[in-house]
Amino acid sequence: MSTGTASTSEATPRAVVDSVYTLFAAGDVEGFAALMAPDIVWHEAEGNPYADLNPYLGPKAVLTGLFARLLSDWDNFTATPNELIVEGNRVVVFGRYGQTWKPTGQVLDIPFVHSWTVQDGQLVAFQQYTDTNSLVAAMTSRATTESHSEENQVAALIAFHEVEDGDHWVSAWHGGAGSRQEMFGRIGVAARIFRDPEHPNVTGLIFQVPDMDRFQSFMATDEVARAMKEDRLKVETVRVLGEITP
Repeated sequence: MSTGTASTSEATPRAVVDSVYTLFAAGDVEGFAALMAPDIVWHEAEGNPYADLNPYLGPKAVLTGLFARLLSDWDNFTATPNELIVEGNRVVVFGRYGQTWKPTGQVLDIPFVHSWTVQDGQLVAFQQYTDTNSLVAAMTSRATTESHSEENQVAALIAFHEVEDGDHWVSAWHGGAGSRQEMFGRIGVAARIFRDPEHPNVTGLIFQVPDMDRFQSFMATDEVARAMKEDRLKVETVRVLGEITP
């Protein structure tokens, strides 16, 4: 149930953005989504692993493609605003993220800048800026304390291959119900996608795999075989590289 904070067309841009952080802190996803325009355009910061699906178009893409992954990957996620600057329909927020990377227990406390655009009481655009170096380091690090065993460490895999239609393959990875992000997210695997700009049918991924046995079993299922066929992947071209620790 929504907490009932301001979200009508009469609300000022500052009031709408204030409501964002109030609702997020309260865990009111329904209320947060209600503040978004149907055609909201959402960009994560360049270099952020979650920018792989930029731009997130519409509330469903933001919630299922981004926030579902964030809440699956991190514990104790907070976004605390410290200062708001308003100019017309643009609201810029300076604040800090607090979050704990689940696979290792590493805690992050990093700054952010959020640029929101508000029209008629709704959020129509979002741009994030944050410390992506610290974010990437946390997400790719291995547990170093005795409380995290080898079995709990996250393995990185690089896969590259050719597809019949690069645009079609990319579209299958866009966030939302039925996407490949959702499919792998069910087993706790995060994926980033890549594409050769000069050869658009040459594509690849980086997988963050918390449980290699589960991942390998999943890759052998009919569901994955169907997905590869639907994505027009040339199976004979697939190559997978595993991480080596010196």
